[in-house]
Amino acid sequence: MISISVDMNKQDWEDAIKKDNLSWIQACDLKSPDHNIISRDFGIVIIPTNFLIDKEGKIVAKDLMDENIEKVLQKYLGK
Repeated sequence: MISISVDMNKQDWEDAIKKDNLSWIQACDLKSPDHNIISRDFGIVIIPTNFLIDKEGKIVAKDLMDENIEKVLQKYLGK
């Protein structure tokens, strides 16, 4: 799992990682959402946004929420 933040203040970003106990990879370019390269390239206009990417690097699902996450992950993980 990788999280991309649109925070513009480094301390706020680091504090949120600690507070929410986010143990996976974190990235942030500290630019506004309008100038964040990843947000722009992936067409992210609201947060949170998530993508499920398959082994070939293809986006197979987007914006999974609550019970849908489990269902879709089981489908792609073959469980």
